[in-house]
Amino acid sequence: MKRTPVQKTAPRARHLPCECAASSAPTALPRARRLLCLVLGVALTVACAEPVPGTLPPKQGFAFPISLALSEPGGGEPSVLYVANSNFSLKYNRGTLLAIDLSKLAPFEPVPTGGPAQLDVSAAIDPAKGYVYLPNFAGAIAAWSCEGCPPNSPPSAIFVPIRGTPEVVAIRVNGAALDCWDSPPGDDSSAGRQDCVHDPIQLSRGEARANEPFAAAVVGARIAISHASYGLLDGAEAAFIAWLEPQNPRNVELFTLELADSEGVAHRAAPATAMGAFGAALYVTTSDVTALTPVRRLADGALEDLGLYAQGRFGEARGVAPSTDGERLFVTVRGSRYSSLPPTSGPNGMAILGLEESAAPQLKAFVPLPEGASQLLAIAREGMRDLVAIACTDSNTVALYDDELGRVVSLAQGIAGPYSLVAGARPSGGVRLYVASFSGNGIELLDLEDPNHAERLLHVAQLK
Repeated sequence: MKRTPVQKTAPRARHLPCECAASSAPTALPRARRLLCLVLGVALTVACAEPVPGTLPPKQGFAFPISLALSEPGGGEPSVLYVANSNFSLKYNRGTLLAIDLSKLAPFEPVPTGGPAQLDVSAAIDPAKGYVYLPNFAGAIAAWSCEGCPPNSPPSAIFVPIRGTPEVVAIRVNGAALDCWDSPPGDDSSAGRQDCVHDPIQLSRGEARANEPFAAAVVGARIAISHASYGLLDGAEAAFIAWLEPQNPRNVELFTLELADSEGVAHRAAPATAMGAFGAALYVTTSDVTALTPVRRLADGALEDLGLYAQGRFGEARGVAPSTDGERLFVTVRGSRYSSLPPTSGPNGMAILGLEESAAPQLKAFVPLPEGASQLLAIAREGMRDLVAIACTDSNTVALYDDELGRVVSLAQGIAGPYSLVAGARPSGGVRLYVASFSGNGIELLDLEDPNHAERLLHVAQLK
């Protein structure tokens, strides 16, 4: 593959529109908070706060939860919900990762008026081992079990990208107990085992740096880390996927992202942000809307643009998830907010691409959604196409799309800043969605009694 000559250029100016709303003369936010504001689509007056020296975050509570992972091992072992708290407001001097033993939550029923039950999580989090401290601005986490493990095996490690610096934190996991990866010897009450701030994994090799780590994903036997802003390589802009070995995460490989043009000449590609994996293929979006490559596929060491801009004029993609059979790709898209670009067609929504092996990916459908569609989750159903849950962050709504019917079948409204979603089993049958309420500082529980008839999505509880 040919390569274009490297140009000695400084990183390009980035357009990050969020500023402190509380100031009469707005001051630009620190970069990590500006990036989170861009990604989440939320403007919070608390973002002007400065970190409080010496004020530790709660060990059994939430502080702007940003990402979730769920373990349901069965066999008598408890189900555990893992919650990364970003401390977006900088009220505290750290973020946290929490492990919530769902078997220890109080039994509940929705209140008689139809509203969600209010559940205190403190009894479900071990005050000694159910938390670890993190640097501020955690990103999307990935839970690793082991290579070749049976399905539903509990995780043995969780990887947390830190958006303010080129760093990742690795956490050892034993059910509802957490430890820093390089914990010093000592008893279980050793403070060093729970404070993972001081020795994170660096995503850099010499000049090359994966700036603003954004998300982690399990891809085969490795962990992929995306990053949201350009770094430098040989004096020119570059973007990478950082690959980690789960058993030896300090062994970091930076893979340079390049796209070939029609003549086979390779050009440096835009950074990756949101990610979704199916088998050995990794699907990635980008925060650089000027690149006009909103979603791409990385497989067998080659990066490919999937043509979403050319087919639908969608310049900005936020979330990406392959269907559970790998035949379709769901991508949340937004109309471009940058006046220098041609207008995109359609409102906020979800683009659906066909991934047939014998043909280039084709835009199959566009589904309008409430404002601010961001993260999404494909949910398998036996003998039917997937359900897709979509967090519509700006409109405080979770939408449920039925790919069998080809339409949105249910909306759960009134969820403050929904972002990350995971799905598990409902105790009495059906599906339970766990939704990180970023600006509501809690976790929302949504129930589907019958996934095959998904019109009734019930908001049953809030974890606070």
